[in-house]
Amino acid sequence: MSQTPISNQSSAVELGRLLAEKRNQKGMSLEDAAARLKLAPEKVRALEKGDYKGLPELVYVRGFLRNYARLVGMDVAELNRHLESATPVAKQDMSVLEQGPHQKELAHLENRKSFSGWIAGVLALVAVGGGIYVWQSKSIAQQERNDATQSASSTLAQTPVPASASNVAVIPMTQPQANPASAVAASATAASAVAASAADGQPVIAANELYIKPRYRTLLQVKDKTGKEVFNSIVAAGSEWRFKDGAPYDVRIGYVQGSKINYGGKDIDFGPYMVGRTTAVFKAGQ
Repeated sequence: MSQTPISNQSSAVELGRLLAEKRNQKGMSLEDAAARLKLAPEKVRALEKGDYKGLPELVYVRGFLRNYARLVGMDVAELNRHLESATPVAKQDMSVLEQGPHQKELAHLENRKSFSGWIAGVLALVAVGGGIYVWQSKSIAQQERNDATQSASSTLAQTPVPASASNVAVIPMTQPQANPASAVAASATAASAVAASAADGQPVIAANELYIKPRYRTLLQVKDKTGKEVFNSIVAAGSEWRFKDGAPYDVRIGYVQGSKINYGGKDIDFGPYMVGRTTAVFKAGQ
């Protein structure tokens, strides 16, 4: 950064004296000169005294002196001789004084553009930051709603339902729809089987029967050996489901954890058939 040169006091005093003399020759008061130069009278007085301490930088003082000299009709050559020593201005600062009104206006406009660009940049950053904040807030709110929904579903799924005769379904694969009397008899037989299994804690499972007892409320899908979908529904926790005469079965249990699966009296380990963290897909009765 360049330093502002210091004025030559004796030359400044001499130049100020000449300006005051020219003003008086014009019959112009100091106040009149100040008004026409659009400067405060104290500044004009300081110029005439050669005392620039209370004035702006020398580059501006030089401009004041040129305007004053033009006002009182001082010879340009004479003015320049005094200016060089009275107001030594750095070369880069001279360009400011030498600019015409158009160049000054352009420089002013460029400064305004730069400032406007800076403001626009700040506003853009604020807008982007605000957009990110709103997006994050919405995402967090949505995640909280999803978590609440999943928590409620998990709570519902993990609510056990005591096994009873009404929770047991026996679904034959090969027989057509039985008549009402047969249906009543089948229901009675199923109820008796449940009662017998409840007595010793173990279900009674036929040799050609698939037995599924989910621990949690879940989706259960079963297809028989022909590929026909024989069951597809949400089942209650603790309910018992039996499928006969349709092996091998394609089975899908949406939430298999803790479920009891048996075919023909032999338990099926669903561990090797996990798809994801909760679902099992397997064949039974091969």
